[in-house]
Amino acid sequence: MINQVGLFREYYAKAAQVSNMNELIYDYQLEKVARKYNSCHLDQDTWKRLEREPHYYLYKEQLENDFVEYAALHRNDTKGIKGYFGNEDMFSAVLHPKVEKLGCHYFFSLCVHKIWSRADVFTDVKRSTVRGLCIFGPKDRLTPNATLYGKPGSRCSGKLTNGGLCNVPRENYYYF
Repeated sequence: MINQVGLFREYYAKAAQVSNMNELIYDYQLEKVARKYNSCHLDQDTWKRLEREPHYYLYKEQLENDFVEYAALHRNDTKGIKGYFGNEDMFSAVLHPKVEKLGCHYFFSLCVHKIWSRADVFTDVKRSTVRGLCIFGPKDRLTPNATLYGKPGSRCSGKLTNGGLCNVPRENYYYF
């Protein structure tokens, strides 16, 4: 499932022509943060804490595939695509080009989320099973207007991955 997140970013970068999308490195400290949110059914205080974390629920792949297809068809409408990346939007963290790390927690049982109404533009999915939650970092990299457009990988400061994402220094992280 972790690879699903990396592939989603890679496919989106190619579809929308994001030139500075980083690869992701697994971070066990972020996994510890994600474990605090061990269910889809959170009380109000826990939900408010989660909203301050750059996060992404692991939805079914159809939703992600539909968004990638939409991005490919509308790649010249960068303003329109950027409209899906506000703080409250489901893709704001997972598809932010400058995040480098993630940690995930998988729920013991699947749950179902209602998909936000703005997604009607790119998918017929109204509800999705959720398998878990990922937290992204570093938080200070999640700045607005960080997305650069052009050939994927063309705005990287170093090497590229085989998938065309910007290579991130490994340090002491587990790479997937």
